[in-house]
Amino acid sequence: MDAAEDLPVASGVSPGYWPAATADPDDEMFIESAAQARADFLVTGDKGHLLVLKETAGIPIVAVSAFLRLLGGPHNPT
Repeated sequence: MDAAEDLPVASGVSPGYWPAATADPDDEMFIESAAQARADFLVTGDKGHLLVLKETAGIPIVAVSAFLRLLGGPHNPT
């Protein structure tokens, strides 16, 4: 069984107001969704805007490879 299959999935998340955290307005929806869902992590490949924040709303922002390491998965997925 894949470790990711055991992770909870957010449902019933409604939009709310959160102060802008990134220079790219298109990324705000990901921050808002993670905050509304009280996510443990925001996993992204966006090196230009999201990863540079390192954290938002108390939620660590991590690269896919770092998240896979946390799960005990491969370092460089294909």
